[in-house]
Amino acid sequence: MDLSEKEIATLHTSIKIRQKQIRDLHATESEKKKTLCACEASLAILEKIEYKLLQESGNESVDYSDCSVLLVDDVASAREYAKLLLQRLGFCQIDEADDGHTAIVKIKEKNIQFGKTLPYDLVLCDLNMPTISGIDVLKLIKKETKYSRIPFIIITGDKDKKNLIEAIEAGVSDYITKPINEVDFMMKLNKILR
Repeated sequence: MDLSEKEIATLHTSIKIRQKQIRDLHATESEKKKTLCACEASLAILEKIEYKLLQESGNESVDYSDCSVLLVDDVASAREYAKLLLQRLGFCQIDEADDGHTAIVKIKEKNIQFGKTLPYDLVLCDLNMPTISGIDVLKLIKKETKYSRIPFIIITGDKDKKNLIEAIEAGVSDYITKPINEVDFMMKLNKILR
C-alpha cells in the first residue's frame, strides 16, 4: 500500500488525536475514582461523627417496626444475616427475594399499605446476582415514577469502584460493603429512613 507523505501525516495526526482522547478518557475515569474515594472517606467520617452525636443526645433509637423492607440476595445465608441485622434493629416487615426478577415482581405486586405511598420503605439489594443484577433492578425501579422514590441500598462484596459509580449515577441511595458492619449498617439506615 503506497501512501503519500500527506496521507501518512494525516494518519499520524489521527492516531495522535485518538491517543489523546483515550488518555483523556482514562484520566476522567481515574478522576471519578479519586473523587469517589475522597467522598467515601469524608462521608464515613461524617457518619461516625453523626452517630456519636446521636448516641450522646440519646436519640439513636429509631422505631423501624412500621417500615417494610425488601431484601434481595441470591445467597440464602447472606439474606439470613442481613435479615437478622434488620430484626435486631426492630424491623418486623421484611420480604425476601432470591433474584432480581422476583424482586421486581414483589415490588409491583405488593399492596400499598394504608397511609403509605410506596410498596416498600426500603430495598436492600445485592449487586452481583445472576440474570438481573442489583444495578439493573435499581435502574428498572428508578425508571418507573411510582417506585422511583423507594430508598435503595446496594449491598456488595465487589471492590470494583466502576460498579459503584454506575450505581450512584443510576440513583442508589447508598451502599453497604460485605461483610456487613452492624454499626455502619445502622448508621446508613438511620440516615436514609429518618
